[in-house]
Amino acid sequence: MKPPDEAKLQRIADALNAWAPALLGSLLQATKTRLLVRPNGEDLDAYLATRQLADDATSIPWPDSEAGLRIGNVHGQDWYFTLAGGRLAAPFVGNRTVRLRAPGVAPFLYGRPIGRDRVDRGPPDEGPDRRVLVVDPDGAFLGLAKWRPNSPRDVLLPITDLGWYLREGG
Repeated sequence: MKPPDEAKLQRIADALNAWAPALLGSLLQATKTRLLVRPNGEDLDAYLATRQLADDATSIPWPDSEAGLRIGNVHGQDWYFTLAGGRLAAPFVGNRTVRLRAPGVAPFLYGRPIGRDRVDRGPPDEGPDRRVLVVDPDGAFLGLAKWRPNSPRDVLLPITDLGWYLREGG
């Protein structure tokens, strides 16, 4: 586990910028943390760590569970948030956020598809099955989903949500 070299940092920044401009800088500034990277085959797993931990990470072989907060990974050119990473990014990702109406919150947290009548607003149509962050009417992060604005029935398909901990993750 170590701070990323320039090529890895650029790969992560490019993948995050697809979600929102300058997202990596916004996350690091808002959380006052540093970025650590662990190669995972062809992927890159990204962690946020305190400055002290990041400085120590180059000399101490930390287990992943102690390396910091895993916020996601880059697979190919695409960024995949963890729930923790999605929650941190939600305030900065307006163009890839779906805001639910109150009647849509509980079904989403139970992993059910959401119809258009339970969506307050979503991003413009930019292709099928676009990954989005999902928030409640007050803007609180709920999870990650696929956005299908042209679907005649279910426009939001949950990928993972905070309710998972209640249902299975315990």
